[in-house]
Amino acid sequence: MSPLVVHGLWSRGRGIVLWGEHGARPATTSMRPSSAARPHPFAASVADLTALHPGKPATAVLLLPSRRGGPIASPELGARGRPQPEPTLEPWSVPALLIDPSELEDLAETVGYGTSVRHLRAVVRLADDLVRRGRVLPTLVRNEIVARARWRPVARGGDAVAVRALIAATPPVGRAEHPGPDPAALVTDALHTLVDAAVRDRLGAAGLATESDGREGPFGSWLHALKSADDRVTQSPGRMGIVAEGIAAWDAIGDTDLTEGTVCLRLDEVPTLHGPADDPDDQTGDGTKWQLRFLLRSAADPSLLLPAEDVWSGKAGAKFTDPKVSSPPSWSVPPGYCRCSAPRSRPRGRAPTTSLSPKPWSSSMAARNSWSRPDSTSSSRRAGAAGGSSR
Repeated sequence: MSPLVVHGLWSRGRGIVLWGEHGARPATTSMRPSSAARPHPFAASVADLTALHPGKPATAVLLLPSRRGGPIASPELGARGRPQPEPTLEPWSVPALLIDPSELEDLAETVGYGTSVRHLRAVVRLADDLVRRGRVLPTLVRNEIVARARWRPVARGGDAVAVRALIAATPPVGRAEHPGPDPAALVTDALHTLVDAAVRDRLGAAGLATESDGREGPFGSWLHALKSADDRVTQSPGRMGIVAEGIAAWDAIGDTDLTEGTVCLRLDEVPTLHGPADDPDDQTGDGTKWQLRFLLRSAADPSLLLPAEDVWSGKAGAKFTDPKVSSPPSWSVPPGYCRCSAPRSRPRGRAPTTSLSPKPWSSSMAARNSWSRPDSTSSSRRAGAAGGSSR
């Protein structure tokens, strides 16, 4: 069986879209200059995709690097042939599959997944983490026809750094849909949509989802729409102005505002200044005592921790400014706040444990030949998906 590589993208208004390429591909394809999308000659079929993941069949038109012989295979399939002239972006139509975000946590072992799929999985994980930590706010979206109650992410400080990293790491194939939006708009739309769906799922699982009968007034209708599967408010958009005014303070809280830093409290075990005998400061029996330290973690560089006294005295200076970062740090999990814990009982001479470091995620998201460079990071994949197994 020829190798199969699966790619993914976020399609505005549709959600997560998977498509794929077969390794067995024609050497050349008839290609004439045209603005109309042509069928991709070695794209995977919908049957190939549904053998890996359940979903809804669809199609997508993608702008892919191409030459006169046809579209160029992705780096995951491997380059072949002699060096060619610079490619151009041409529209190609591919069979696709709309999937639930949870499918990205259950990848098959029998096929390869491109960097775009791993990037989408990082976006989904960030959205789930924001919901789990309650970093969301309700809002109201309306036009002349309909008003909708939505949940939106609030990504500040370390979370804003994570959002910026995802935007910077968006691979070209992840925004290849024609016409493709810019990475910031794409990631923002994905986070807002995923967060709204995740909150409603949690409310439904907790038995808090309700249906509106349309008799509660503007605020009651808005609250019902926040808890139901349908986000449409039963009141007319004109009557919802009072709600928009009431939640204006919440709407003013930016979901990508970058604060200068977050507070970190760290508990350290330090030697005392007295001798071992009759030491009034000895708190451990080992000539040491506990010291609570106040530090500030830079939002521009989460690995940077400075003592609070340096910040208050002005010594920190420009260390917390972000000088137009051209390559923001990449984090798979937002660093958040420091977590310090002291065990109730511990072996003599062992200090309390302190968790300070976020988990870095792969930095190999760089584009190559208008595609994305494959990542060496292994992912959890489901066995036997393409070899005739069923789900």
